[in-house]
Amino acid sequence: MRNLPFSVDRKSAVKLPHQLADGLRRCVVDGIIAPGEKLPSAMSLASALGVSRRVSIEALRILAKDGIVSLRAKSRAVANTEVSHVKNHRILIIQQGGVIGNALSAFFDQLGIRLGEAGYSVTFASLPRVGSRQRYDIARLRAALRIPYELVVCPYARNYMMSVVKSAGQPFAMVFGGVTSDKNCVGSIDIDTTGVYNAFAKHCARRRVRRVLVVEKWRGNGNGVVKALASVGIDAESWIVPAKICTFRGESIERSAFDAFSRRISSAGKSWLPDVIYFTDDSACYGAMTAMLTQGVNVPEDVRVATLANRGTIRTYKTTLTRIEYDACTMGDIASGILLEYLRTGVFPAGASLCPVFRIGGSFR
Repeated sequence: MRNLPFSVDRKSAVKLPHQLADGLRRCVVDGIIAPGEKLPSAMSLASALGVSRRVSIEALRILAKDGIVSLRAKSRAVANTEVSHVKNHRILIIQQGGVIGNALSAFFDQLGIRLGEAGYSVTFASLPRVGSRQRYDIARLRAALRIPYELVVCPYARNYMMSVVKSAGQPFAMVFGGVTSDKNCVGSIDIDTTGVYNAFAKHCARRRVRRVLVVEKWRGNGNGVVKALASVGIDAESWIVPAKICTFRGESIERSAFDAFSRRISSAGKSWLPDVIYFTDDSACYGAMTAMLTQGVNVPEDVRVATLANRGTIRTYKTTLTRIEYDACTMGDIASGILLEYLRTGVFPAGASLCPVFRIGGSFR
């Protein structure tokens, strides 16, 4: 059996049959497996990729349902002679950072699953950080964009990424904001936090909160919360935890917050505590709460706490967190529906957005 130009990733949220189906679909679309040629048997696929025969059979059935192959006896499949309808069904999803297992990765994995189920051949271009200065590896993105796609999906409007995407001249959509006037940008799916910030502010007003400390990762990171609190007459002070917190690495952020809160509590005791502390990052919240517990500060007795958090990564101490919660899988489903509507109609839905939810927990009832 020929060497397959792909492998499966057991750490990915994408189920193994879909990973295998996506890899074989690309082989057919790109001509690696010629029209009318037999695909490897289910047993051969299972042996080559280290999966079960059941996974291989399910992958072949997915391809047959999409019209990519025709099934034959004894778990064999033949590439269909007419695959021209698939050749323009390629989608490239750019994953910033190349981190597997975080919320952003879970979002794009779910997006890829839904687009794949709709019959599109989905390719991921990961942009890991490389070198001593931890810059993004743009070479991989340039290589991926040499192939034509029906749509390129970009997270955020980062200059290092957008210069490469724009120069490729392919249609692209933005996810998580980033308005661009480029002629090839078909639309943007924004994050709408106005409603949840207002819900949090009203919750504070009902509890007669007078002062809130907003702990930021970088200057301006908490502007939306501060503005919402000001609208109901609540003072909000911003505190940027030392620079190391801006590395975007969860453990480093958690440690930085732990150190900063430990020092502040040791020097000022409990006197500086506001009514409520709001964190713009859940890792910072975890580190700070650990520091408060070790220093004898109790939540919610001494101070109430709320945080931005990602569903599935919420840790608890003696109580659940009040939070503005992002559900990566649900948002992936919503975003896929928006993109599929554009791909089907050629018109990008106006005002397309993803919304987190406000959930009240024991840390601030």
